[in-house]
Amino acid sequence: MDHEKRINILTVATALVVAVVRHGVQTKWGPWDGWGTFLGSWLIHWIALAMLIAIAAFAIIRWHKFFVGTELKLLANRLELEYYVTITVLVATLAIGFLSFGPFADRDDF
Repeated sequence: MDHEKRINILTVATALVVAVVRHGVQTKWGPWDGWGTFLGSWLIHWIALAMLIAIAAFAIIRWHKFFVGTELKLLANRLELEYYVTITVLVATLAIGFLSFGPFADRDDF
């Protein structure tokens, strides 16, 4: 399997994790209303993740020298940037999911 397929699978899986964790946090890990709700939420989060990757790529390319002080060395390809953004989203989502089971699970103000 080539790298582009792996990145695409990672992106789809990350969108699934985001959809599940968001639903879990909102409903206190209650059931889905149906398959349509689940698949619709997954699709929306997949599109949002693709938009986030594009916005992050623009910001990184545009303002790298201003914040880091050096010119941006070209990434090997777009897959590298997509990988970093997707993994960041996945780790943050998993952290939110795990924290929702911990000491913050009974609070209503999150």
